[in-house]
Amino acid sequence: LFERCDVLYTNFLVRLQEYKFLSLTRVIRQVLTGFLKIGFGLFTSLRLSALLISTILGTFVRVFMMLCKIRPIRELADNRNSFYDIKFIAIKYKKFPLISIWSSLLNTASLSVPILLFSGLYSAHVSGLYSFAFSILGLPMTLIGSSIANVYIREAAICHADGQSIASMTLSLYKKLFTLACCMMSFITFYGAALFSLIFGKQWVEAGVYAQWMSIWLIF
Repeated sequence: LFERCDVLYTNFLVRLQEYKFLSLTRVIRQVLTGFLKIGFGLFTSLRLSALLISTILGTFVRVFMMLCKIRPIRELADNRNSFYDIKFIAIKYKKFPLISIWSSLLNTASLSVPILLFSGLYSAHVSGLYSFAFSILGLPMTLIGSSIANVYIREAAICHADGQSIASMTLSLYKKLFTLACCMMSFITFYGAALFSLIFGKQWVEAGVYAQWMSIWLIF
């Protein structure tokens, strides 16, 4: 439920061009979730449910912040959408979820399937090292990618409405993101093991090796 509200409120705030606020809520969610995982992990009885609880609470806080931002705007609106208005819009734009659901499914599978495979083929230790490396590398990439995606969605709609080429804008953005990702991840690609050992301790050297290979994947 919180995840669905997250998506709906995010789309609404993108329409209002509240990009800075969305980035702020995303950072708060990630930081809060991380601290909660560490805090719950200190208690042995809560370790198994720490990931679930921290994720739910982090998402709840972000949804609550967005709701507080949206409510005054909605109260100022003179019109209220009826059920038939909502139904008409849902039918008119039904292709959007039908297209986006497959990319979302593949993205989710690409993140979840490796953990399941590593646990089954190797051990929970290997799966844990992979998850740790991915969480460290994925945090900045996700924050940057999600923030840019929000702006891109609105700009793409404007370009389409003005009869401009979305393809050229997309290619230009992809080149800039690719260059940025190469600059960020090049240090991990070449010095991942050393960096993980220096920052997190020698016991995480193997996770740093995983990160070196994963950085090439995350660039794309």
